[in-house]
Amino acid sequence: MRLEATLTQNDLQRLVAELTPVTILLGQKGKLTLSEPSGLELVAGVGLRVVCHAHGSWEVLGVSVPITLKSLAVLLEPSVETRPDGDALVFKLKVESADIVMVPNVLGDRIVELVNAELAENHVELAWRFAKTLSHVFSLPASLENLTSIALTAKSGTLRVTEAALLFTVTFETGVGRQPAAAP
Repeated sequence: MRLEATLTQNDLQRLVAELTPVTILLGQKGKLTLSEPSGLELVAGVGLRVVCHAHGSWEVLGVSVPITLKSLAVLLEPSVETRPDGDALVFKLKVESADIVMVPNVLGDRIVELVNAELAENHVELAWRFAKTLSHVFSLPASLENLTSIALTAKSGTLRVTEAALLFTVTFETGVGRQPAAAP
């Protein structure tokens, strides 16, 4: 059995609007607040690109330096990952580009590299353990004398990103619980 969810560009725009503003802690000494999303694009086979404003701070030589970004392009890269506690739909964040106020592009590119390294090191991601959420055992009424339950177990997921939508498919296994047979 399979169940497919389709998230259109409009669905994703509404979700991103609800998620912002959001502040991301960068290690122990920095933070970045994303706000005012102004652009959203589905990149086929890759993920979701969001353009927004941002501000934050980063510690340099023991001094907290404020950072203001005119524009920040963030890529949310979705994947299905197998984890010890079950499969998860994961969105990892990666800064693609930043237009930092009063900072030359060469230095801005280095700041983007540092931020991406920090995001990767601290596993900054949005993750949904769909296998746990979607698996369930449904009890059956006592009037079904020999049956006790029906189980739906989410086994795996696949993901596809097109220019129009994000398509997420979950495969399920089913099972039926039965009363033990009466001894003859």
